[in-house]
Amino acid sequence: MPSQLRSSPAPRFQPRGIVPTHEQQLIQCARQRISLIEAGAGTAKTTTLALRVGEALRRGLDPEQILVLVFTPEAAEVFAQRLVFLGLAPRLVRRLSSQTIEQFARAQWLRWGEGEPPYHEDLAALRPFILQALEQCSERYGAQYPYLEVRTHEAAMSQFYLTQLRL
Repeated sequence: MPSQLRSSPAPRFQPRGIVPTHEQQLIQCARQRISLIEAGAGTAKTTTLALRVGEALRRGLDPEQILVLVFTPEAAEVFAQRLVFLGLAPRLVRRLSSQTIEQFARAQWLRWGEGEPPYHEDLAALRPFILQALEQCSERYGAQYPYLEVRTHEAAMSQFYLTQLRL
């Protein structure tokens, strides 16, 4: 269980149909603005994230201020269904922004006025762009965060590619 989670005493969102685990309640009530839930298949990530969103809504956050990023359009639909199953009103759920990472990135690209985003079929074609982004990150944040280590050697690039393929 993450020790850095700071939570309020009791959840305000009481889900219908389930009793959250202690760890789910800690995540549900965590005070951090951003939550990343990372776990294997079948470990209730969707339900835990739904609890977190339900809690934020019960505490007065506008649905339009919540962004849920998922990997597939199907996952976005499952997430919306889970929120309704747990007791949130469908009209409220429809006001949430639940997007795939690709949809979100594309929308940001277009918002910045860059035209249509480039598309590359082959992951290897992204190598020069990845290297450039890593170098810019290192230059911009290296002095501010001395523990930041940006690796661009072959092994690090291979690891990056494998991670992207897993996603």
